[in-house]
Amino acid sequence: MWFDIPEEPLFAFAGIWRPVDGEASRFAFLTCEPNEIVGAIHPKAMPVLLTKEDASVWLTSTWENAEALVRPFASERMRTDTLSLF
Repeated sequence: MWFDIPEEPLFAFAGIWRPVDGEASRFAFLTCEPNEIVGAIHPKAMPVLLTKEDASVWLTSTWENAEALVRPFASERMRTDTLSLF
């Protein structure tokens, strides 16, 4: 199953990272409650999806501003498609 945002050909996942001395940096992406579309496939969680504008806020704002982006993406803005291996 593919998930797509038709009006956003490029979107991002909200993530966090932490440098670790002498080791590779640690990375993770944030999840939230799933919307209706994703919840039908993955009932526990979905990644926090960011539009281009949201990504700018995520990367440059304080946590107080960015925290509002940690929410299910609007299901009416998404679509699904089945994956065919052939």
